[in-house]
Amino acid sequence: GRAVLLFPNARRAEQPDKLRNNDLPVIAAVVDALAASEADDVRAVRGDMNAARIRGVVRGCSCVAVSRFHAMVGALAEGVPVAVLGWSHKYLEVMRQFGLEDYVFDYADHDAEAFLGVIERMLEDRGTHRSAIADGLPEVQAASRRQFEELFARL
Repeated sequence: GRAVLLFPNARRAEQPDKLRNNDLPVIAAVVDALAASEADDVRAVRGDMNAARIRGVVRGCSCVAVSRFHAMVGALAEGVPVAVLGWSHKYLEVMRQFGLEDYVFDYADHDAEAFLGVIERMLEDRGTHRSAIADGLPEVQAASRRQFEELFARL
């Protein structure tokens, strides 16, 4: 009952068969698997996208579900609610800064239904989460600037 867009955050268009840091083969496999199910509400970007185009796509989304750290950061920077399928503590640490730690799901749980529940909750509460991101983003950005200022002062 939702429109879904699959798009690459990491891609190696020049080496389309390589799996490391390349979402394109995964997208192709998902699209091929869905073709038999006649999933009309799923679209996919199958080509290369630069960072600016990715951010433009993210801005147009109600929310995003990601599995890459930089995709999570990009969504938060654009103020878009994000559900994360992660594998490292760093996802949780970043999302906690926005009060969104409940939307980080550990991939090792192998529970697709539970992750779908996380996405559904994100969709239901996306207005509240947009506000939380907007409220928290200035401080997170200021902290980042302070880190660079400290680094430059020490150089």
